[in-house]
Amino acid sequence: MGARSRLRSRVAAIAGASLLLAPVGCGGDSGQDEAVQLSFISTPTTVILGRPFSVVVQAQDRSGHGAGTTQGGQLIDIQLGLGASPTAGSLGGPDSTIAGSDGNATFQALTLDIPGQYALTASVPGVAAIPRVTSGSFSAIAPPSLVDVGP
Repeated sequence: MGARSRLRSRVAAIAGASLLLAPVGCGGDSGQDEAVQLSFISTPTTVILGRPFSVVVQAQDRSGHGAGTTQGGQLIDIQLGLGASPTAGSLGGPDSTIAGSDGNATFQALTLDIPGQYALTASVPGVAAIPRVTSGSFSAIAPPSLVDVGP
C-alpha cells in the first residue's frame, strides 16, 4: 500500500457546509498527512498611522506548499485580526479574504490608528484543525511632521 493510500481525510462542518481537509500540492509519495496550516508570508516592519499597508497570509499543506482549496474544492476563508497591540489600537480594512489557488490571501488597505508595537493573527474560523498563527511584531509610527521653513 503506497503512502498516498494511507492518507486520511477529515470533514469539518461550517455553518451547514462541509470542508474537506486533505493534502494538496504534496506531489509524489510524500507521506504528509492532511491538515492545512497558515503562515505569514509578508508583513511590514514599520507602518505609518492612517496610511494603508498590506500583508499576505498563505494556507499551506504540512509540507509547506500553498493550498488555496482543499481536495474537495472548498475555498479557504482566512480571517485577520490584532494580536499584541496597544490597548486602544484598532485595525482598519478587510478582516477576511479567500485564499487564491496558490494559497495566498492578500489583505490590502489595512490601517492602524495608535502608535506602538503590533502583531497580527490569522485564522480559519470554524476549522479547529487549522491553528491560529501570529505574525512577528512591527511598529506603527506617527506620520512625519511638515515644518514650514518660510521663504
